[in-house]
Amino acid sequence: MLNDFMKLKKAQATFIMQMITAFFAIGAVALLYFMFYGRYFDIHAIIESNEIERHAINIGQILLSSKKLVYSENIAGEERFYRGVFDKSKLDENFIPEEEYKLGIVEREGGIKEDITYPNSVIGLTIKNLDNNEIWHLAFADYNLKESSEFIGCLIRNIGIAFTKNYEECRKTYLASKTGTFEKSFPVLIKDGNSLHPARLTIILTEKERPLTLRIV
Repeated sequence: MLNDFMKLKKAQATFIMQMITAFFAIGAVALLYFMFYGRYFDIHAIIESNEIERHAINIGQILLSSKKLVYSENIAGEERFYRGVFDKSKLDENFIPEEEYKLGIVEREGGIKEDITYPNSVIGLTIKNLDNNEIWHLAFADYNLKESSEFIGCLIRNIGIAFTKNYEECRKTYLASKTGTFEKSFPVLIKDGNSLHPARLTIILTEKERPLTLRIV
């Protein structure tokens, strides 16, 4: 009878150890899964952010060298373009002076828009003369992005607000839940007649995020 009791206790101890081992195994598998799952989305978010940043920098590089914007002069029968030196007359033609922007004009068709628009994106551009605070704006969208028309409409309705704040408020209202945004500034010069002025080019790029996918094999 004592032997039977000892066998029963041993069996119970073995069962308890098996249950504890099973719980630890399940816990370890669950922990690894959630670590992987969370890490996947962390990595994906970093990739998304880096891609938007890269696109914003690409836009900046294009604008800094755009023949539609930079100052040029004829030297020995050849036209020379100066990277990062914007011609004021070209800015007036291709961007929107703040006085016009306040009247509700936020975008220009054609021009540099064709050179820098990314799919499913909204772009806000500002150039500010740091000597006299003269400002030019430009905002446009890829209208394949469904919310783009509402966003542009919001910019027009809120003309009285400073451009950057205006852009941010409209982005939060119409784009924030589905998009990522990156802002980048570049030092530039503005050539106005015989004068050169320090200035700043600011790019705000908002892009629609791609759907997240997770495949476990």
